[in-house]
Amino acid sequence: MKLSTKYLILFFTVLSAGWAQGQAPGATNESADDNELSPLQVEVLSTPVSCSSNSDCTGSVLITPTGGVAPYTITWADGFVGSERHNICTGEYAVRVVDTQKQIQENIVRIGYSTGCVWAGDADGDNKVTNNDILAIALTYGESGFERNSGTEFSGQEADDWMTVNPVVGLPNYKHVDTDGDGLITVGDASIIHQNYDKAYIGVSQAIISKNKQGNIPLKIQVDKELEAGERMGLPINLGTATELAEEVYGIAFTVRYNPEYVKMGSVFADFEDSWLSPDPLAFHKANTQEGTIDIAIARKDRVNNTGYGQLGTLFLTIRDDIFRTGNDDNLPDGMELSIENIRLIDKDNNELGTSTHTTTVDFVTSSEIIPNEAANNVSVFPNPSSDIVNVQSTQFDINQLELQSITGQCLKRIDLNQAKNYQLDLNGLAKGTYILSIQTTEKVLTKRLHIVK
Repeated sequence: MKLSTKYLILFFTVLSAGWAQGQAPGATNESADDNELSPLQVEVLSTPVSCSSNSDCTGSVLITPTGGVAPYTITWADGFVGSERHNICTGEYAVRVVDTQKQIQENIVRIGYSTGCVWAGDADGDNKVTNNDILAIALTYGESGFERNSGTEFSGQEADDWMTVNPVVGLPNYKHVDTDGDGLITVGDASIIHQNYDKAYIGVSQAIISKNKQGNIPLKIQVDKELEAGERMGLPINLGTATELAEEVYGIAFTVRYNPEYVKMGSVFADFEDSWLSPDPLAFHKANTQEGTIDIAIARKDRVNNTGYGQLGTLFLTIRDDIFRTGNDDNLPDGMELSIENIRLIDKDNNELGTSTHTTTVDFVTSSEIIPNEAANNVSVFPNPSSDIVNVQSTQFDINQLELQSITGQCLKRIDLNQAKNYQLDLNGLAKGTYILSIQTTEKVLTKRLHIVK
């Protein structure tokens, strides 16, 4: 039986400890002088899984031992014995090769999907959907090619390669960047990043991605005041300074980390209005309320770098009011750190630029005289659940602004009011589910869960 000639030579990882009895990694000799033997070596040839087969189990592996003293015994951790395997699924497989002189090689064989498979959302080819995929879309914005027309579900899909004249170095074929498969790279491809965010698959990585490159361009969240319980605060995200310009910048992706114990769920989001990087940027944010992170990306889409400094965007968050209800100021938290990590700052050619980051501390107003529930007791949201219209009514405080957010913090609607006491919020066009309604009164910012039913 012969394997397909379309072999992919995989790297193998030597285990850090022997499979049994504590042998050291790699080839060993337990009964003879090493100088009398040629060392045992192993070549691993594998055929990846093809996404056209509609199966995850079409991979193949051929193990070819050389050196040592034949015959060889080849055993796998899952019980299979032999050098040749077919109909193997994606995953990692441990294999041990032993010759007659008890020289041992232990390897990890990784079976993934072929590089020809397109996974909707993995625009940069690193096998996972992240905010870095937004940068790939921005770098190739406006390019066109073959339509895929096989959906946007996160599964391997066959697609024809695009014939790009001058492709950006470090990106896969542009058929991967066309995440919605319509044959054109546009803002619509960013929506598939939202849809399939954080999903991953086993494959051969095509991306050239580095993060946190050190340099002189500062990236910092600016905090100018203390935050009170229940207060929503807009914190500027600044890139560069007057003395340390951000030169020849095209886009940036990064993660902000905060303490979720102190922040209201669903209140964290980012806005990129009036960004110095671009008046019409390709922008993205995705909050993980349990982990206490928000992934952000902002980039130009005109293939032109920009040099400048100042505010890239604004980070919004609301401090929980219940952390101040201890009745004892000595037990109240003093503040919360905001840190920036996983930074990738690039120019229009996908070259990474170096940054320096600073951890920011948000100080809390912790006076026991604050009565955080006073405003909440005078604001009603009804009916809840609702299918089409919800009433927001305040019996004491004026309402200045309403903001409807998804459960992950994405702003869906924002209504500015002029000190109103009542407002009817139209829910038509929204899918059923749970949403966050942020109500800014003259005294506090309140958040309420809103349930939409159909």
